Amino acid sequence: MLYQNDLISEFGGDARRRQHLEDDLQEAVCTLLKWALPVDAAFWSVPNGGLRHTREAARMTRLGVRAGIPDLHVVYRGRLFCLELKAPKGQLSASQGQVISKLETCGVPTAVVRSISEVERALRAWGIPLSARLS
Repeated sequence: MLYQNDLISEFGGDARRRQHLEDDLQEAVCTLLKWALPVDAAFWSVPNGGLRHTREAARMTRLGVRAGIPDLHVVYRGRLFCLELKAPKGQLSASQGQVISKLETCGVPTAVVRSISEVERALRAWGIPLSARLS
């Protein structure tokens, strides 16, 4: 299964523990974005992860779901920015690396982040003002 192989290659043998670390980071980042982004910015998550039955995975692919899409998307003043969240020792899967490369080719700034402070640095580097801090 494509999704299971991506999960195993991305998280290694201890997938559950690392997944929870990424979930905790994503929850904290979403809290930051909810309170700190300017009013003319929006964000969302694309829940592509998880294991799916082969038929369901094929159906989702036909509907446009793609492996490797970054975890969070931020739009600020008409421009898209993407954040891929990783546990401290997490590695990008092959599909994530390919998607990030494609997004950057398309002019979409993308950052791989492992902490709230790295998220804040990326957003500020992209010129997105923040009205709060969590780090």
